[in-house]
Amino acid sequence: MRTFTAPLVISVLALTAGACAAPPTAAIDAAETALATARTADAAQYAPEDLQEAETAMAALRAELQTQEEKFGLLRSYDKASELAAETTRMSDAAEQQATAERERLREETAEMLAAARAALEESKLLLTEAPRGKGTEADLAALANDLTLVEAALQSAEQEFGGEHYIGARNHAIHAKQTAMQVKAAIEQATQAVLPRE
Repeated sequence: MRTFTAPLVISVLALTAGACAAPPTAAIDAAETALATARTADAAQYAPEDLQEAETAMAALRAELQTQEEKFGLLRSYDKASELAAETTRMSDAAEQQATAERERLREETAEMLAAARAALEESKLLLTEAPRGKGTEADLAALANDLTLVEAALQSAEQEFGGEHYIGARNHAIHAKQTAMQVKAAIEQATQAVLPRE
């Protein structure tokens, strides 16, 4: 009986060592890298829902790893952790792709809006220079000229934001600048009609 004791102990130890599961380190690292990449791509701004799903998956992964860590070695299983790591990577990649696509769409939309706002401003400035001056209109035209100065400043700020790739802010300021320029244009036309001789 004694001759079998040492081999038996060795066999049990070998089986015990083999039964201790190890965390899926490579999959976890890939998930963390994918999530970090999504955040770097401004997914929080351009794909917030997709990023939230990825972060939720990462939270579930970390909770699962903690759960397994608290178990006795022989009882640990990282199958679910591997699945969660793969899910986190997939969702993070989707968030990054969505953010990149939305960022490009917004860049193009903002560029068009800036061009339209600039055109509206220049048209209003031209109308203002051509508007006939008459009694009762000087003060109004001066006020409108001041409004256009403010529009010019707002548009310049929007163009700077665009250059800095802050597309959401640039778009919002461009929209406001265009609307104000169009309002000034309408007011100039109204003031012009007020001093034109009636037929």
